[in-house]
Amino acid sequence: MATKKATPVIDETAFDNPFGDLAEALDPYCEGAKVGVMVTLMSAFSAYIGPEVRVETGRGTSPLACWFVLVGVSGKGRKGATARASMPVIKNGFKAWGAAHVIHGFQATGLGFMTTLTEHRSSSLFVIEEEMDTFVANAKRDVKVGVYLRKAWDGEAITHKTAKADMEVSNPHIGFIGHVQPKNWGAISGSKDATGGTYNRFLAVYVEKSKRVPVFGGPDTTEVVRAAAEQLQRLGFWARETQPVVKVPAEVAARFEEHHRPVCEGLTEDNEALSEMAERALAYMIRISALYALADRRTEITVEDLDSALALIKYSVDSVRYVLPETGGESLSQKILHALEDNIDMESMERVPMSMTEVWDVVGRNVKLVEINRALGQLPQVERFKGESSGGRPPIMLRLVEETEETEEAEELETVA
Repeated sequence: MATKKATPVIDETAFDNPFGDLAEALDPYCEGAKVGVMVTLMSAFSAYIGPEVRVETGRGTSPLACWFVLVGVSGKGRKGATARASMPVIKNGFKAWGAAHVIHGFQATGLGFMTTLTEHRSSSLFVIEEEMDTFVANAKRDVKVGVYLRKAWDGEAITHKTAKADMEVSNPHIGFIGHVQPKNWGAISGSKDATGGTYNRFLAVYVEKSKRVPVFGGPDTTEVVRAAAEQLQRLGFWARETQPVVKVPAEVAARFEEHHRPVCEGLTEDNEALSEMAERALAYMIRISALYALADRRTEITVEDLDSALALIKYSVDSVRYVLPETGGESLSQKILHALEDNIDMESMERVPMSMTEVWDVVGRNVKLVEINRALGQLPQVERFKGESSGGRPPIMLRLVEETEETEEAEELETVA
């Protein structure tokens, strides 16, 4: 009998940002998942600030539009509850813009897609599609929809020319939230459009009921919604009016290359079924970090922004692994990491190091040492050191550390023969 996968658990670091603070304030009044509320607010914010607000990378600048799909079982997932908690905040926070540019449901044809953009006289829209599986099923009949979605995510010009229509949107900018059941997202993610890059532009977030809220006689949320809407409005207005290009200071970029990038890449490493997520996950970590900076009225990304964004990316990858059995479980680097996290001394209740031999027993003796070393290269939070000798050659030990510091000993052991 197959062992049931454990439900993914989100690291609370994912909420260490202004959108997490807003979701925290709304959480007591919502049966839906706090992470679902947070990413809905974040996606709407990313749409509202417009296409001119961007983040600078070594390859130029990138737009900040964010797309999420909330994956949860009908009833149990409480996807609708996340919308009921977040949409009043969005529509009251961005009143004039929200009345004209928040779309419930989206046209699933190329012509409908372009008509929706042009009719609103703006390339900036926030879409909430609560029937994502139906949208994708309909979109399969018109291949232009996938092309237009990809261009919109990248912020590239979209043209639609037929005998009866000739339309162009030069600078599309869309925030997108989709709701879908796990079995249907599995079918979507396994489609040609997923491997072609359309639907891996959505970060999957697993959601389920978080608590029970009274149907009758519950608390009045008027003041909570008003306060959250005012805060969202202030944050959005500052970013939209300032129109900054968010930058990454040199010391933060160095930390990103040393820690966040290899950890992010290691989430999908050695897993063909997840490989299509790899590039998008890294790009999203940068976009999300920039949104956190803007929501804090800053024009520079901090290490803390990256930490919070990485925690959300990790939860998204864990969500995909949970809802799509064909992903084949954890990558090698994640197996090593989880083995070290779970290696706890029951008396002191503290984590203790593991020898390379013990790690080998966990990941399987059929795994080559060169593969283990490659996987460890994706885990800068794991330190290698020499253990105590019992008369022979000292064992190579592994332990988790808060910060990875280069030492002479670590450099000697960088490639263990």
